[in-house]
Amino acid sequence: MNYWVLISLFTFVFLFESLFPAKVLLPDHQFVEIDQSQEWEIFPGEKKNLEITINILEGYHIQADQVMDDNLIPTRLTIIEVPPNMVVYDPIFPHPESFKFKDVQDSMMVFHNTLRIGLPVEAKNEAKIGQHKIAMNLQYQACDSIKCYFPREIHFMILVAVKKMPLSENE
Repeated sequence: MNYWVLISLFTFVFLFESLFPAKVLLPDHQFVEIDQSQEWEIFPGEKKNLEITINILEGYHIQADQVMDDNLIPTRLTIIEVPPNMVVYDPIFPHPESFKFKDVQDSMMVFHNTLRIGLPVEAKNEAKIGQHKIAMNLQYQACDSIKCYFPREIHFMILVAVKKMPLSENE
């Protein structure tokens, strides 16, 4: 084999790649951003529906929590750690929307733009006053109008403040 041809080919590829870098999605690239600016308050003995807001990057969508095709990965919100004397119930997903790839007959159910997941949380009467962390994982599969990407996972926490019950007027 002629080594000069091989060296010339590698040089051409290197120059082409450096002059026209392709947008590469690294394995840790996320297609969503979780809004962690929200602050939640709850009283001992209260059950409240918190709302986890997930912003999906423009040009992408993620699979719904229920998929019709076994090859697609549904979106899951898994509760990892809950403070003592608090209960976190199953997440409540909104209704997804139908989406069709170009030149494909079947549609899929997806979320896009902003996804708001309801999260019922109960603070037992014995819950300690103060800030508490609830740890979660969001697993999802993102797609654009042409293809789907490998599934992703984000570990995150939310803060829930257990507040002292206000005194009633009779006390």
